[in-house]
Amino acid sequence: MRYGMDIASHGLNRIRLLGLRGHTVGAGYDAPKCDLPSESKAKRPLVAVLPFKGTEGAKSRLSSVLSPAERSDLALWMLKKAVMALEGNVEETVIVTGEGQGAAIYGVMGDLRLRAGGSLRVMEAEGSGLNAHLEYAVSKLGRHFEESAESSIPGFLIILPDLPLFDRECAERLASAVRRNADGRALICPDRRLRGTNALYIPPGWRVRFRFGEGSFQEHLREVGICAASHNGGYVVLFMPEVSFDLDEPGDYFRMLGALAPFDDASEEGASVGGLAALRGLPRRVCNDFNSNGVGRNTCL
Repeated sequence: MRYGMDIASHGLNRIRLLGLRGHTVGAGYDAPKCDLPSESKAKRPLVAVLPFKGTEGAKSRLSSVLSPAERSDLALWMLKKAVMALEGNVEETVIVTGEGQGAAIYGVMGDLRLRAGGSLRVMEAEGSGLNAHLEYAVSKLGRHFEESAESSIPGFLIILPDLPLFDRECAERLASAVRRNADGRALICPDRRLRGTNALYIPPGWRVRFRFGEGSFQEHLREVGICAASHNGGYVVLFMPEVSFDLDEPGDYFRMLGALAPFDDASEEGASVGGLAALRGLPRRVCNDFNSNGVGRNTCL
């Protein structure tokens, strides 16, 4: 029960999170138990959608510890890491970006595109902002599958690609949990502060208004609840440490270094500190001691 927590204090008194082997599953809306349903016999395709605004101005909140070039490299590294983690765990991965950004992202994905074959694509979306891009992409992809006689309508797994601990094992567990939801339940993965949303699964045919940004966890609970009621469905809250950890503040960056330091530089997914392009030429500033505000106390190695 290491990761178990009661989040009634956050206004979610109908949901309780319970630890299961290092990740946490929560029952939501129509679920009387904290167990995910057995895997559906009829597997629908699962499409992962990764919104990526580009490298210019990426991770601006880390400007006190990383230069613009280093932040750009870090953003690309996390995007590539997410794509590699999802390979083989979803039927297709779609990187969604703004107009005029697609060619550059398509180019830097290089070897990953060749390795993935047709299961990785880059899509330019109309509109402004992450939520508008996601709504455009999911709508367009949904119409594409509806018009294709050879394919079933997929469920969409939205993942924010700024999760440095998200690896293949985590992706496999997440995809397995999504597939066990069958068609009638959405799935929400909050950040560790229970404020934002780092992953969101939308069942086939559901139309949910995306609310990514500050306070999106509560917003998505409301939006998914409305949609679930109209579809006679429900939702599940899934807390996974690897998915809950994102990079928003300098303190998060140092925690990332501490978490990744034990990995071998030659690991398959390049998870090591030494393998991070964004950290080339930088000291290994692994801070082991943080106060309650997440500020280092000069204990960097």
